[in-house]
Amino acid sequence: MFLSIAICENEISCINTIKEYLYKIINEDEIDYDISLFYSAEELIKNYPSKLDILILDIKMKGINGIEAAKKIRTFDEYVDIIFITSMINHILDTFEVKAYRYLLKPVNYEVLKSYMNSYIYDFISRNNKICINSKHIGCNSSLFLKTSEIVYIDVMKKTVTIHTEKRNHILSTSLSNLENQLTDYGFFRCHHSFLVNARKVVKIEKNTAFLEYNNRLIEIPISKHKAKDFKSKVTLFLKILL
Repeated sequence: MFLSIAICENEISCINTIKEYLYKIINEDEIDYDISLFYSAEELIKNYPSKLDILILDIKMKGINGIEAAKKIRTFDEYVDIIFITSMINHILDTFEVKAYRYLLKPVNYEVLKSYMNSYIYDFISRNNKICINSKHIGCNSSLFLKTSEIVYIDVMKKTVTIHTEKRNHILSTSLSNLENQLTDYGFFRCHHSFLVNARKVVKIEKNTAFLEYNNRLIEIPISKHKAKDFKSKVTLFLKILL
């Protein structure tokens, strides 16, 4: 698993400070990573990395500013997470259009950046983690490898489990309890004796119903009365950890 980071900032002292902070923060997590440095938006756009996970981008720069650079980047990279650096809070309103991940005020505070990066790394690992699901059938066994982030929810009927992912459904012969044990650490919670849901996909919870985002629409998943309180608190806590 590899994390690709870029910093774009025209103040050399600031870019060096952020770089040193990142070295210290990420080395604690023992994750492979690479940090690319750019001293102008023009340089960043011209030499944009082939794969970039997170971009730390200064708003106020000579030439193309950070906001205009982000708009340009969004035309060819909709997935990169952008942390904007700014010395003025009123600039934050200008970043909504480009879906900013976080904001750093100058001078950059180590503890704030550490909080942001730890949250991001936790989510990054979860999103890119794969699990192996073993399925038993008469006369043969099979193994299915899935990214946890692609799983929307899982349901069971008798002894047949259906894993609903963003791409397709997988029907397996296993138990929901086994899958619950495998997926709990990745933000999956049991809301009903027949349903296991991905907390990242939960849009809202109303009474005894969870609404999940699935194939550009909302689907309704029932919540058992005796699980409602525990399920809601677990989902709320998990999503707060990611913020």
